[in-house]
Amino acid sequence: MKRIIFLLSLVCCAHFMQAQDNTLLGRSGRFGIFVSPMIESGMIGGERANLPGAGLAFVIGNGFLGVYTAAGIELDPIIDGIAPEQIDMLQAGLWLGYTPGQNALIHPIFDFKAGWGAIDFDYDDLDDPVLNDFFDINDFDEVDNVVVFQPAIGLEMNVTSFLRIHFNAGYRWTEGVNQPSLSDSDFSGWSYTAGLKLGFFGWDNRRYHHHHHNKRHSYFW
Repeated sequence: MKRIIFLLSLVCCAHFMQAQDNTLLGRSGRFGIFVSPMIESGMIGGERANLPGAGLAFVIGNGFLGVYTAAGIELDPIIDGIAPEQIDMLQAGLWLGYTPGQNALIHPIFDFKAGWGAIDFDYDDLDDPVLNDFFDINDFDEVDNVVVFQPAIGLEMNVTSFLRIHFNAGYRWTEGVNQPSLSDSDFSGWSYTAGLKLGFFGWDNRRYHHHHHNKRHSYFW
């Protein structure tokens, strides 16, 4: 089921990006680039934690395409059974977005992140016969490699010509967790992201040419 949802989300994002290439991009010629420091609130070990991160993307018409990364730590997670003392989560991958009406002060934003990650489980000072049967050691780090899918929707506001702020709400699916007392569901759930976008976002050539045409017209008058 998760794979089906992922494929449908990817097809939708591809459709949006292709629609911009064939229609709006051809009309407006909008192109730009931005960096985006952000912070995500999501699940780590069944508890909500903050994951600071950043993105870099190219603006193409009303869409954008880039990469992102995020990392977070959960200390002393409350887990029944065999529990790590600390959990570190790092993720990075592709970042797709669609921002219709971006000339407006406030406009919607749809984005989709698909990435890879590593989750480090720090088991310290444990003397548990069940755990020893699993790993045959008392003090160690165990790392699981995971994949992460995260569609989201939100609002974005144009502060200046080179600065925008955005807030998104979405859902993060995580697959690949393999621990005695933890599973994929402990790293999946609703997520919330707030961030800035700093850069050049392009302009709509139709508006640009119309503006300069009016200036030339008024000059001759």
